[in-house]
Amino acid sequence: FTLDAWASSRGSRRPEAEAARARAKKLLWVSLASLVASLVNPFGWRALAQPFEYFFVWRHEEIYRQIRELRPIEWGYNWRNGLPLLLAGWPLLQGWRWGRTRRLDRVELMLCGLFTALVLIGGRFVGFYALVAAPYVGRDLEAWLGARAWRWMAQLPLRAAAVCLAVVFVTTLELTSLPFGFGAVHGSYPEAACDFMAAHGVRGRGFNQFEVAGYQLYRFWPERDRLPFIDIHQSGSRADRYLYIMARHDDAAWKRLDARYRFDYALISRYWTTGSSLLDFLDADTSWALVFVDDAAALYVRRDGSLSTVAQRYAYRLVPAGNERVRELQQRSGADSVYRVRLKNEVERAVACSRHDALARSLLANVFLLEGRYVEARRELLAALRVSPGTPRAHQRLGLLALEQGEPRRALAEFAAERRLTGVQPGLAFGIGRAYQRLGDSRRAAAWYRRELELDPGNQEARDSLGAELNGGQP
Repeated sequence: FTLDAWASSRGSRRPEAEAARARAKKLLWVSLASLVASLVNPFGWRALAQPFEYFFVWRHEEIYRQIRELRPIEWGYNWRNGLPLLLAGWPLLQGWRWGRTRRLDRVELMLCGLFTALVLIGGRFVGFYALVAAPYVGRDLEAWLGARAWRWMAQLPLRAAAVCLAVVFVTTLELTSLPFGFGAVHGSYPEAACDFMAAHGVRGRGFNQFEVAGYQLYRFWPERDRLPFIDIHQSGSRADRYLYIMARHDDAAWKRLDARYRFDYALISRYWTTGSSLLDFLDADTSWALVFVDDAAALYVRRDGSLSTVAQRYAYRLVPAGNERVRELQQRSGADSVYRVRLKNEVERAVACSRHDALARSLLANVFLLEGRYVEARRELLAALRVSPGTPRAHQRLGLLALEQGEPRRALAEFAAERRLTGVQPGLAFGIGRAYQRLGDSRRAAAWYRRELELDPGNQEARDSLGAELNGGQP
């Protein structure tokens, strides 16, 4: 506004220019007063410098690139709140207003350009953009509607009702995109793992991811030997932040970070670690013992440190927290009945330790499937889905169980549920083909067998089944 007033006062001595000069001087003092007021905070000038430090320095660090809200807008999460309409509508309304009045609102133009650029850089700025846009869009939209020759626009009750309906519609879309309420989302934060820490005296110098640090602070403050290693992405030195983010993918980086601080325990999220191999690194490291695991988190303690007693008593020998060893578990369980019993005992212990146990129940269902105990396998899969409706391949396995029990229609319903979650994956198309074959629908069975071969050309069973369908059911 100061810049606009200053520009309006240039090159003229008319009364309007004099008024603009007076306004510019007044706004300049307001700007200086605002700057002084901004410095009245516990962190002084550093608080004002940090946004600029982020933009010019920090945003190039890998740790910041991992933060979703600092990435470009995710349109899948923002269509419900009307953001695409607002981003397109604001400049269009400005253009309409300028074309009608031949007067350009330079302040609006500057704000629109600045905040549109910010919101396109990172989703974090969507709220600021909407706040700045609201008065201008409201003014311009009112002018545009006022120019329409609509009779109902002249009736105040109808206009008010239309506005209320629009507000209710947009708000309903926004509120239904996420559960409404306040609190931690159960199953995504290490509640049960922290219960284990409190019950068994796990303390010392710990490692964690910053995504779960808020819960850890909430739970253990002010116990300094249970506070997080990193509580926000600005914590620590630049070297620490580099090793922290590289440890997700590089075992050597994890070992360098561990050697620097010699952690007593590591509280690792299983909810926020998509694309990370850190859990696999710790599973493979014999100096660490996994002592607690559920859907939300895995807790490791050092075997030779102050927590060695906890490690000896509670260490899982077979159950991993990462994904790398799962296939090995299944292969060995299928070939070795003694190994399978040991694994089942450990998985049942994991189930008993937390109510966020969908992954453990899913693994237990696989053990029951290997033993041909279909009733127990179905029970565990249904229990896993009650805890986490997105349990990987749970519906697919329920569909295969339904086929084994001679219920192809129920199998198709389970396969359809799996498709809604993951799309058509190798193996799933084959199962759908088998279900249609059991129902005597050769055309659909053949189509799904072809789809399976497109996804997995090496599936000989699907190839043989397709050949049998094309030959009228003869192999």
